Amino acid sequence: MENKEQEIADRLEAATTLLERTLGWLEERQGALSGEVEKISATVEQSRREAELAEKLAAAERELADLRAGSAQNVLSPLRRTLPTTTSEMLAKHGIG
Repeated sequence: MENKEQEIADRLEAATTLLERTLGWLEERQGALSGEVEKISATVEQSRREAELAEKLAAAERELADLRAGSAQNVLSPLRRTLPTTTSEMLAKHGIG
């Protein structure tokens, strides 16, 4: 009976050792997989941030182009909206205006 009990104890000890090794291997593998997932999610977040910044840059460039176009219009159009006195007098003499 003692031999049978010793054999069972030896088998349980061997099984425990194998389970501990397997658990250690699984923990290492999980750590490696976790790192890969973190890298992937960081890459996705960086890509999203870059896309957001690109959109903001494009909007700022459009706004700047609009401001420049508006500024060019102001330079080309006269600031004075009234006719000089001499022009008014000339138009009155010819019956225009």
